[in-house]
Amino acid sequence: MLLPMKVKPSVCAGFFLATRERANVFMSADGFCNALNPLTSYVIPEGIEMNLIISTGRMELQHKEMTRILKPLIKLLKHDPKRINIEIIEK
Repeated sequence: MLLPMKVKPSVCAGFFLATRERANVFMSADGFCNALNPLTSYVIPEGIEMNLIISTGRMELQHKEMTRILKPLIKLLKHDPKRINIEIIEK
């Protein structure tokens, strides 16, 4: 099933609340930008656990720009790395 990037963290948050199991979320760097609202307004404050796997290296302009600012943006997030594990896969 393909879901819009904004929905993926929200669905995984619901999965965690129902099962107390950590979900894996795979997205592009641009998709991470789209998911910032649910991440910062619900997932991080509620202490929901998940693994974010972010793929970089796509050539479209929006992906290049997000790849460029991805690491500094992640540093700005006030998240507990034990709860939200963020892995960046560089192509």
